[in-house]
Amino acid sequence: MEKNGEIRGNLVHTQPPYSNYIAEQAGRKIGVYALEAGTLYNADGWPSDLEAPRDRIGPKIYGDKMLWTALLSDTTISEPLVYAYPIKDLLVTAAVYAFNSEDLKDVFFIKYCIKNLSYETWENLRAGFFTDTDIGFSLNNKTAYDSIRQISYTYDTLDFNVAGYKFLETPKNSGVYSHRIMRKNNYINPEFGEYSFKRPEQIMYVLKGLSNDGQPMINPVTNKETLFAFTGDPITRTGWLDSPVDVRSFLSTGEFTLKPREKAWMTVVFVYHKGNNLMNSIKEMKLKIERIKANKSLWDFK
Repeated sequence: MEKNGEIRGNLVHTQPPYSNYIAEQAGRKIGVYALEAGTLYNADGWPSDLEAPRDRIGPKIYGDKMLWTALLSDTTISEPLVYAYPIKDLLVTAAVYAFNSEDLKDVFFIKYCIKNLSYETWENLRAGFFTDTDIGFSLNNKTAYDSIRQISYTYDTLDFNVAGYKFLETPKNSGVYSHRIMRKNNYINPEFGEYSFKRPEQIMYVLKGLSNDGQPMINPVTNKETLFAFTGDPITRTGWLDSPVDVRSFLSTGEFTLKPREKAWMTVVFVYHKGNNLMNSIKEMKLKIERIKANKSLWDFK
């Protein structure tokens, strides 16, 4: 985020300390909770003070099975990480859940709560969702983006496997801002690769749909600047299409503001489908996501 003109970015590192967030508060280990619908749980020890969902009786379970955890700024860090100090007074919770039903057997949801624990107003906030989806042999994968339905998906060029995701809700209704090129460290689009993430401002570039050096994406078909990559049609093979590679995907939201002690929600749905052919797989994946979006009982629990 950008706070008082200072860009603060956070990434997981490959060596200790691995992150500038910690699943611990005042010495209390939070960890990951696994819960199942139909089981009566005692509210003792359930961290509802950290926005863990609960009802009148105890823990509230999304779906039929749910994993839940919370991450807070690690205030014990005395030396800066490779990337940046943590954003102070930030709480992020994540609930990963699914339903035990035939029509949702290849679907899972992730609901994030982002809360400002400080007494300052935070402006110019952005959020993003990164995936490293491997289907079959990863080097045969491609990424695409349906700009009308706002669905990012990965498909297998040698088979009919497709996996897609969509924001069901964005923080403070900030909407989708960009679908950026996101590469592993390879010869294709090296300016959009993971390896060169070294400065906090580069994370903000990613959230704004720019290269690691802050340059706009160029659609190679139209030769114009764009915020949305790979918007072509894999079936008709028209428009901007990805190259077969070990793909990544990144979808970001628009800007939003959090007042002191205010929270916002971001929910993602992830759907896998394999049909009789690639056209059928992509079509059915998109239709399922649209049906889920229309059924708020599956994801709007506030």
